[in-house]
Formats: sequence, C-alpha cells, structure tokens
Amino acid sequence: MTQREEIAGAVARGWCHPANAYKVMDEQLALAIIDEVLVALAQKEAQQEIDNRAVLEQALEALDCATTSIRSFWMDEGCGQVDFDNMDTCLAAIAAIRAELT
Repeated sequence: MTQREEIAGAVARGWCHPANAYKVMDEQLALAIIDEVLVALAQKEAQQEIDNRAVLEQALEALDCATTSIRSFWMDEGCGQVDFDNMDTCLAAIAAIRAELT
C-alpha cells in the first residue's frame, strides 16, 4: 500500500466516523486534503534529511578533531615515551565510528 493510499484510507475513515456519518463526502476536498498532507510529509522528510546530514557532518568533524588531538598528544616530544599500540587502538576506534557514520 502506498503512502497516498494509506492517507486516503485515513481521510475516508474520518468521513465515516460516527460524528461525520451523516455528511456527504466531497471527493475533491478529500483529494486536496490528501495532496496537502503528502506535501507536508515530503517537506518534513526533506528537512529531517537536512538536519540528519548536519548532525553527521558535525560528528565527522569532531572525529577528525579527535584524531588530530590523539596524534598530537602521542607524537608530542613532551609526552615522553610514545605508546604506538595505544595510539593505534584509539585511532582504529575513531576510524570504526567514522565508518559507521558514513
């Protein structure tokens, strides 16, 4: 069943509701309502996609920043002994998270 068919069914059920049972269904009005609901849903879905993309881009930027910070911390001469195993583990974890997000 398509989204349009589901909405059409809901509109028809509204007209058949006991409170509306005596009313004559206006088919043109029903079709206009369905069209408006579909437009509103499409706009909401498009905005959600934009919002999701913005959150994803922020998360990826934070991961890039974390990667740079980890590399700087472990490679900094002032840190003493560089623990490459630990650094590689952290960077691998960030890479795995990045892969899940993209």
